Amino acid sequence: MDKTAELPDPDRSFVTVLGTVLGPGGMEAYADLLHQEPQPVALELNELPADADELTRQSLAERLVPYVQGLRARHPGLSDLASDAPRGRQHTARTIGKAISDLYNPAQVDVMKRLDGLLLSDVDTPR
Repeated sequence: MDKTAELPDPDRSFVTVLGTVLGPGGMEAYADLLHQEPQPVALELNELPADADELTRQSLAERLVPYVQGLRARHPGLSDLASDAPRGRQHTARTIGKAISDLYNPAQVDVMKRLDGLLLSDVDTPR
């Protein structure tokens, strides 16, 4: 069964965009991810209303950190989806960024940006 058929519309559209910019390795890494059942915290992001307040957005971003770290540990290719992108990393990053801002509501985009910042700061924090 096609797992993309079970995805919410924005996620299905996002997968379509990825198919236009990622190379075979990046698509394989992302396809592996699609075979997993989404965790409740990921579903919260899908259902986040556009008018979610600051506290809700920050809390969700923080709760997504361990989930995303776990995904990256189980699917190492997710950390560098653009490694074999035919038009290069910059084009891929621009296209993915544009797709996210076009497909998801402002609160979801804000949570994704916060999550990205939290994940980057976690990498930079010495252990």
